Amino acid sequence: MKIVQLLPYAYPLTGGLETFVHDLSKEFIRLGHEIHIIASPFGINISPDLLSTRQVDGVFFYPIPVAQALNNKKPSELLRCKLLLDQKLREINADILHLHIGGFSALYYRLSAVAQKLPMVVTVHDLLENEEKSDTTLFVLRHAEIVTAISQARLMDLRKMVPERAAEFRLLYDSRPLSITPVKTKLAKTPTVLMVGRHVKTKGFEFGLEVFQRILSEIADAHLIIVGKGPLTPRLMKLAESLGIKKQVTFTGRVSDEELSMLYRRAWVSWVPSQHSESFGLVALEAMFAGCPVIASRVGGLQEVVLHEKTGFVLDAHDYHAWVEASLPLLRDPGLREQMGTAGRHRAETVFSWQKCVDAYETIYKYLADNSCRHFES
Repeated sequence: MKIVQLLPYAYPLTGGLETFVHDLSKEFIRLGHEIHIIASPFGINISPDLLSTRQVDGVFFYPIPVAQALNNKKPSELLRCKLLLDQKLREINADILHLHIGGFSALYYRLSAVAQKLPMVVTVHDLLENEEKSDTTLFVLRHAEIVTAISQARLMDLRKMVPERAAEFRLLYDSRPLSITPVKTKLAKTPTVLMVGRHVKTKGFEFGLEVFQRILSEIADAHLIIVGKGPLTPRLMKLAESLGIKKQVTFTGRVSDEELSMLYRRAWVSWVPSQHSESFGLVALEAMFAGCPVIASRVGGLQEVVLHEKTGFVLDAHDYHAWVEASLPLLRDPGLREQMGTAGRHRAETVFSWQKCVDAYETIYKYLADNSCRHFES
């Protein structure tokens, strides 16, 4: 099958949506399918090379600058994007359209007459503020043959938005193709906390640094590792310095999946201090696959991934005292770390299996290819 993945931005932008789509695309190429990704380049001022077609890990990638057209508020640029999108979809002549909602991506479908002739599955990863009232998003949800949500929290949102289709919407958790074979790796010698993700306000890294300062008053040799980068990175570095904890904090930047897995296995605990309603929590799941306990904010889908007091702790996103009190036992007792980490790995392998996720989407794709009444005629 020829499958087109439509999403706001694309890997190597390191958000959960982009990472998931990249992993899923590589898997379906391995299964013998042809995958094309259409997405906007990331950034405001983009160089011409970012607008060129390219192939990454066997995936064909076609950049269309919708984000830039929206930012510039120029109808002529948006019209050009529509023409480019229709042209590209005609050239690909796809069997299936997979639209991933997590920003402005619903607009692709509303813009393109060609897209509206293709069998489509929509996966809702995230919803922007007030998007439940968006005519464009509601149009997409009412016209897609199949709609999936990546968490119960997001599924409930969708059912409220389009109550007439509530029974048709289905839950399909995200996952990652991470090894489920336990790897013997020694814990870091000193009690180590790990935070991973894009350095943006909503991910709660500033809160995490302030919690860690309080941890050091109890465990002087503790260490914090922060993985990732983003617009907030310089500010986070300055905050670590102003809090007097610069020497105990390491900023790694982006790392490979192999390096990240090693960091999770060596960490004593992983923090996910999100300050907004996460749709799922792929970072928490990565930690669990590696056998690392997770302390996460009590928001959105994170509450479905982490089991409170079993695979870690789920806490108020603003309660410094609670985060310190939950972290200290894990940073003092490797045995408790092992117990919760083992429970987390078992939950990741069973509830959030990568193979289960792939099989579900393959079933959806085959069903659409065989049963949809919509097909584009070139």
